[in-house]
Amino acid sequence: AMARRAMKWLVLNRQGSQWKSTKDSAHAIMALAAWMRVSGEGRNPTTVEISWEPSGGKARVLKTLTVTPENFWNIDGKIVLEGDGVELGDDGKARVTVRAKGPGTLFY
Repeated sequence: AMARRAMKWLVLNRQGSQWKSTKDSAHAIMALAAWMRVSGEGRNPTTVEISWEPSGGKARVLKTLTVTPENFWNIDGKIVLEGDGVELGDDGKARVTVRAKGPGTLFY
């Protein structure tokens, strides 16, 4: 139970796309990779659906991904929203929703 909480802490305590230093980043990545190997993270297929909903508007699915053990390390989950292609509600807001379907664990 303590290892799971420690891994969650590591993930949540990044500073942007890294940890405090290059050395800290390397140690964190090694710990997370070891945890994934021991805990079985990434072994179960999961479908991930990412949607965009302007406030007061209709939601639209931006991307659907199926994550499997075979494509786990190579999945392209990148979505770019920019310029006039970003539809906002009358209040200037929108909601991004990430849903996982299946037995796997989703980190985003």
